[in-house]
Amino acid sequence: MIHEVVRRLFDVEDDSWPSYISWTNLYKVSPGVLGGNPADALAEVQFSHCAKILEAEIMALTPRRILFLTGFLGWAQPFLTKLGFVQDLSVEPPMEASGHILSGSRVAVLPHPQGKPGYPIVTAAVDYLNKA
Repeated sequence: MIHEVVRRLFDVEDDSWPSYISWTNLYKVSPGVLGGNPADALAEVQFSHCAKILEAEIMALTPRRILFLTGFLGWAQPFLTKLGFVQDLSVEPPMEASGHILSGSRVAVLPHPQGKPGYPIVTAAVDYLNKA
């Protein structure tokens, strides 16, 4: 799905597409053996540090566009609050939230794509992130 978003945003048709993005996980520590996302208790103890790391990553990279494929409530929202997120008043599904952070980066928040049709998510992300 990320490949398709990058291809559409940057008109990239070759294998260089990963050089157009930076990827990060919101939570840096997760269950090792079982994999997956951290449980609430593990997320809670690391949140403040992870929010600072995300802010440092954004400040270092100065992206014009940020795409969260996490869903808004419970995942992106607490991080975006720390980043001074100014939310657009209206969004249409599958977009869950959109707006910008104080650094000026345009932000799109869509659901995690696992088990969902990719086309609507990709199209919504590209349409919003391509706005001037």
